[in-house]
Amino acid sequence: LEKSPLLEGAEDPKEAAPSPPAAVPPADEISDGEAYEPDSGGDVVQFASPSYFVLETEGSVTLHIMRRGLHEGYCSVKYHTVGASAIPEKHFQSCSGLIEFDDDDTDTSITIPIFEDERWNPTLDFKVILSEPRNCTVGLHLHTARVKIIDDNVFPSDTYRGEVTGGMQHIASVPGPALMWEFIQLIYGAEGVAWRTVLTIVLDQLRNLYFYFQLQMTAYFADVLFAKEPDTITMFPGWSTGLLVPGDREGSARVLGILYVLPMVVISAWDSTQVLVDLEGRIRGFLSACLFRKYLNYSANSRESVKSSDMEEALLKKTTTTAEAYCQVVELGRILGHLLVICAFTLHRNPSTMWIVIVMPTLMIVFSVLRAGPYMDAVHAQNKQELKVRRFVCNACENYSIIAAYKQ
Repeated sequence: LEKSPLLEGAEDPKEAAPSPPAAVPPADEISDGEAYEPDSGGDVVQFASPSYFVLETEGSVTLHIMRRGLHEGYCSVKYHTVGASAIPEKHFQSCSGLIEFDDDDTDTSITIPIFEDERWNPTLDFKVILSEPRNCTVGLHLHTARVKIIDDNVFPSDTYRGEVTGGMQHIASVPGPALMWEFIQLIYGAEGVAWRTVLTIVLDQLRNLYFYFQLQMTAYFADVLFAKEPDTITMFPGWSTGLLVPGDREGSARVLGILYVLPMVVISAWDSTQVLVDLEGRIRGFLSACLFRKYLNYSANSRESVKSSDMEEALLKKTTTTAEAYCQVVELGRILGHLLVICAFTLHRNPSTMWIVIVMPTLMIVFSVLRAGPYMDAVHAQNKQELKVRRFVCNACENYSIIAAYKQ
């Protein structure tokens, strides 16, 4: 994993742009949860600000509501929360109620509980809407307020908070596998990723079961079907068989051919389903949305320090590479299952080969460890060169008029 500079920008609530004013819909659209403004006159009730900011560690956010006008008599409005990127009952408590103003009342407030999430998140937001005014009208533009929840965790988790906030030199001191494990936990907890991961790991074992069946078929051909005296072999634990059709080698061969083809139909169906499951696409969408949402909540200085080419590189390539890394970890489940099948079959057929079963995987692990360092260094060097070229091209395109003016 690389520490992306796009996650380093400080978020500045004062410089965050408020959401554009929302048009007040007609009364027949109240079912959609939007506020409306009836034709009746009277005081105007509205939020004091279009946007509110709260750290998730603060536990709650207080929104101020103003009554403007003559301040005479009783009036009331209803309010309710609407989730957006922040999920009700997960990031904040869904609330609704009645706000009442008595004679000469000018201001009041409501408090909405905020739930602290130990996982890293970009800045999340939800809305609070005023509706159904009585003896008053709601503000034309300030009938809706957006609340932004600022996350205080670091990517991918707070386990190595000191190293991540200390810069690239400190991040390099974190063991790669440990940092990767924190990243896997973050992605696994994303919406829709957990069940896709488990489903992929489980159904990928179908290939290993089929591979085990093919190995047993090889032994079946030699020991049973083509043997002078058909023997009995164990195809699967608890299932020992001789000729599948007693006394009929040709019939047994036909049955074996059917058993060979049927699993291929199931595996092909899983391959088609895996495209619809789209684990990698789900992860890439999650990372892209988080990264872009983080960028949109940068302060002006932080946003100016991030080049457009860097943002394109992160959204189009880095998120894809990172999603592929998670999927390759999931793929390890199938590979380990494949090795387990080979070892089990080998030991079952020839117990004296135990030393080979131990030495071979050990050599594979040693080779992978020795190869990983130089390979990753080469990948990082390639990525840096590609980023330099991308920055150069973007800079030349954006400033071509200046370059041409100086005849360069």
